[in-house]
Amino acid sequence: MFCAESSPVLNNVLIAENEGSGFCCTDGSSPVLDNVVISKNVNGIYSENSSLALTNIVITGNDGDGGACFGSYDGTDTILMKNFEITGNINEDFNGGGVGVGGVTMIMVNGIIADNYAFDVGGIYAESAQLGLKNVTICDNTIDDWGNVGGIGLNYYCKLDMTNCILWNNELNEIAYMGPGCAWNIDYSNIEDGISSGTGNISINPLFADTLYHLSEESPCIDAGNPDTTYYDIEDPDNPGFALYPAMGTLHNDMGAYGGHGKYIFDPPQSVDDPHNLQSIVIHNYPNPFTSSTVIYYTLPQNIREAQIEIYNIKGQKIKELSVNNNQSSVVWNAEGLASGLYFCKLTADKKETITKMVLMR
Repeated sequence: MFCAESSPVLNNVLIAENEGSGFCCTDGSSPVLDNVVISKNVNGIYSENSSLALTNIVITGNDGDGGACFGSYDGTDTILMKNFEITGNINEDFNGGGVGVGGVTMIMVNGIIADNYAFDVGGIYAESAQLGLKNVTICDNTIDDWGNVGGIGLNYYCKLDMTNCILWNNELNEIAYMGPGCAWNIDYSNIEDGISSGTGNISINPLFADTLYHLSEESPCIDAGNPDTTYYDIEDPDNPGFALYPAMGTLHNDMGAYGGHGKYIFDPPQSVDDPHNLQSIVIHNYPNPFTSSTVIYYTLPQNIREAQIEIYNIKGQKIKELSVNNNQSSVVWNAEGLASGLYFCKLTADKKETITKMVLMR
């Protein structure tokens, strides 16, 4: 998809399997993308001299030129990204496997940048840019043998303001200056390499509960973010004074993607042929991890009236069968009496099936 000098609004769209960029905008465009998946293109997003508002965005599996690239010649463009996942992208020849920015102001709130690869700087590469990161988890990004920075690389007069973030297990260096004139202000963040400046920073294993980077109950990142009330987690209406999952602990901000005003669960489109999920089967559960019961949400193709959910333990033993149909969209699973651990939930409809992982924590 390409736009120039325009302001398209995209909602509930899947952009996938294109030879070039999944989404490209130039020449003063101001697109708005909400609930959009950009997957398996050569490059996910390419933006030049444009300002973008991106909410509920998944950029994944783009192989060639990385997840997203934002550039501006005059430094007047702004990128706002909120509630996002940038994972599994590859930039074979340049910097910035997850995100590359040059000359823009970029604000990122509540998101995950993980498992991306680049020649150098697997996570975020910034050049002559202004970056603001709040409650972002940047983990497990990798680089070539000749690379220097796995997490965040700043080059040529960049400024970074970062709070309530986690940088962990990125290859070689979590964060580094790569050129002159750079500066950062980093507070209340968990950085594996440690950092000598700032307030409230720690360097302790974040103890993630799963591959989605939820915090386990023992995580040192719970309630460790900025204590100011403006950063508070969303309150659980059924448990006043405590955070609404996926945030944890009290109302004090959690470091990482799920703290603060919160990365919430949304239903990204899954089918290439039908971005509104009419021909695909989709399943997820919430909360996850959970302590006693969880709600399993599902979507079925319109022409299927009956389907089945099966739950398996880590040994592959089937422990529960649930009947579902198209007149419903969810079912509750009560795991009373079962041990803590990983469980698999399989939805079968006609000849289609999909599986999601569930974590029971007592």
